Amino acid sequence: MYFMKNHLIALYLKFLKEGQVMLYPTDTIWGLGCSAVSEEAIRKVFMLKRRSLEKSMIILVNNIEMIQEYTRFNLAPIKERILEMETPTTFIIPQVFNLSPSLIKEDGTIAFRIPKHEFCIELLNQLSAPIISTSANISGGATSRTLQEINIEIKKGVDFIVDDSFDTSNFHTPSTIIKFDEAYKEIKIR
Repeated sequence: MYFMKNHLIALYLKFLKEGQVMLYPTDTIWGLGCSAVSEEAIRKVFMLKRRSLEKSMIILVNNIEMIQEYTRFNLAPIKERILEMETPTTFIIPQVFNLSPSLIKEDGTIAFRIPKHEFCIELLNQLSAPIISTSANISGGATSRTLQEINIEIKKGVDFIVDDSFDTSNFHTPSTIIKFDEAYKEIKIR
C-alpha cells in the first residue's frame, strides 16, 4: 500500500507540473486545485467553477516561510498565531506579490492556509510551490464534503481525480478565515 501511494503521489506531481487541474481531498473539504504558478490551470479552475475573477481562492502552502516568499508583509509578529491554530484556519495576508494577478484581490491580499493533512503537505513539499484550493462546486452551489457528493460536471471537468484513500480529514467543513490588516489587526471573516 505504501508503494502504491508513493507512486500515485509521483503521478499527481507530474500532472501538477504539467499544469493540470485536480479534484482532491484537503484538511477541510474536497477541492479543486492546481499549481499556483500555472496561469493556464488557474484560468481553467475559474472557468470550471464559473467563478468571477474578482473572487479570490485559497492558496495552500507547506510552511510560514513559503507564505513569506509571496508577501512583503512581515509575518514575524503573527507567526505564532498562524502556527498555533488547532483547526484548519485560512489567513488573509496583505502586500502579496509573485503570484498570478488573477489570484490577488484588488486590495493586494491573498488567503493562505498551511494544511494539517499528510497528503497535501507531501504534495506541497515535493512540488515546492503553492497549490490553489477552492471548494469543488460550481460557484454558489453546495459545498461537497466527500468525493461522492461532488457534482458530475466538476468531476468531468478536471484533468484528474485524486484517489479517495487520501481523504483522511475528519473536519469536512470549510476553514475558519481570519484577515490581518496592515496594522496586524485581526478580523474574523468566517
